[in-house]
Amino acid sequence: FVQPQELGPPRRMSRLLHVAALAVGLPTGPRAAWGIRGGLPSERAPRRSLAPDYGRGPSYWDGRYLSRPEPYDWLEGYPKMRFLTELLPGGRAARVLHAGCGNSLMPEQMYDEGFQHLVSIDTSSVVIKQMAARSESRPGMRWLVMDATRMDFDDGEFDAVIDKSLLDTLDCEEDDPAPVIGAYLREVARVLKPGGVFLCVSLGIPASRLPYFEAPGVEFDVSSVQISPRLDFAYVARLRPKAVEPGPAILAARRLEAQRFGWPHVEGTNAEGHR
Repeated sequence: FVQPQELGPPRRMSRLLHVAALAVGLPTGPRAAWGIRGGLPSERAPRRSLAPDYGRGPSYWDGRYLSRPEPYDWLEGYPKMRFLTELLPGGRAARVLHAGCGNSLMPEQMYDEGFQHLVSIDTSSVVIKQMAARSESRPGMRWLVMDATRMDFDDGEFDAVIDKSLLDTLDCEEDDPAPVIGAYLREVARVLKPGGVFLCVSLGIPASRLPYFEAPGVEFDVSSVQISPRLDFAYVARLRPKAVEPGPAILAARRLEAQRFGWPHVEGTNAEGHR
């Protein structure tokens, strides 16, 4: 995403160039930065990004936060996203992880509205130090330097994980971003409790984002909703509960049921194919 101040002066000329590029079919602005195109990620055309540095890791972001320490919310701020937090299991008591938190005000604002179990992580030690200092008066908030693709948390530690443009940032990888995004989503699934919710807010349209949720080992049921006219989307992914194998008593009862009614019997399922 290209912040308004990054479009360069004069802004009116930038808008004219934006319109001209659209007229001839060139990718522009956020569309170019986030590769918003149809098809599977691996089938996309060569990536042309206006924000290639976004995928370069902590060194880029440390420098950015040192030069721009003021809080900034990518895409939508919390007031326009508040309705989505009603989907979090556990309500205000939910244990919530903000992945790739940056200097968003959303964790602070959620805390001030009653969410008390909030953990925020980012690979930038600079921004974590800045945000921890801002939140000294909010006991219980945790700010940790951590890579979201290799988290140190226990399995099933959180009721919800919130991502506001972290997936978009990972999509800025110069090479194929699918492996690192797959690793990230598998980690999200690992740290969520069964039935937990992953709330991912992205500039990417469904055709460019939903294929990532089909990566091996990613077991989410996903729905999407457009949350602003400028093509901001929220992907609400609920972790599928793991199938529980039936015990010996249930299997014996199903065998008797199959014999009584003359149904074909497959071990572990009933005639309708249900566990």
